[in-house]
Order: sequence, then C-alpha cells, then structure tokens
Amino acid sequence: MPLRLLGYIVEILQQHQRRHGGPWPLVFPFVLNQGPDRWTVSENFEDGFAMGVGLEGMLPYLPKFRYALLDLTELDPDRDEDHDELRLALQLMKLVRLRKQVEFLAWLEHEFSRPGLTVRLTLMRTSFVYLLHTDAVMTSTQSLVA
Repeated sequence: MPLRLLGYIVEILQQHQRRHGGPWPLVFPFVLNQGPDRWTVSENFEDGFAMGVGLEGMLPYLPKFRYALLDLTELDPDRDEDHDELRLALQLMKLVRLRKQVEFLAWLEHEFSRPGLTVRLTLMRTSFVYLLHTDAVMTSTQSLVA
C-alpha cells in the first residue's frame, strides 16, 4: 500500500504539472483499512527500504512521507465518534466488511430510537444502496467460492 500511495501521489502531481504548472498542491495520503485484519504496515514510507548495516547515510536521499491511517478494525464508531453521520458511515463500512449487514440494520434501528439523531435523508439513501449492493456482491462471491 505505501508503494501504491506513492504512485497515486506522483500521478496527482504530474497531472497538476501538465494542467497548471506552478507549485505542486499538497497531497494528503490517507488509508482506510476496513479489515478484516488489523493494519500492521508502517505508516512511514521509508520503513519499506532494506537498510543494511552502514547504509544509514543514505536515509536523507530516500523518498519520505507518512500517511494517515484510519483502521476500522481498532475503531468502535459508537465509542469513538460523536458525529452522527460519520458514526453511521464508519459503522456501515466496518460491519459490511465483516459481512454483518443484518447487524448493521439492528444497530441502525437502535440508533433511530436515540433522541436528537441527525442524519440527512440522502446519507440514509446512499447507505441503503451501498448495503444492498455489497450484500449482492458478497452473496455472488460466496456462491463462486462455495
């Protein structure tokens, strides 16, 4: 993934250079891990290089960047997020990845019983389309594997 991120960053900067020239825009590399396993790759790009003994002097010449990481395997949206819409989106992504669409619907039913819940109708609609689509994709994938 760090190598893919570097490729994305380079592509964004090259496109900007072709279209606009001038100084490069800031590019914020970000990874959202939906699991099922905890993210174990270093968030520092230079950690991917094999640095043998005596090569420490090369470090200043290596590409360096750090990427932000949101690891849903270590996040409990109910505990860690106060914003209703973000909590809904994170919970949806987490439970769909675990193939727990029915649990998401039960969670959503419980959420709707909370006073003061603020979720836009467009987000609800998009969430249901995503939920139905992922269920269909996973069901057809499971059929292929079985």
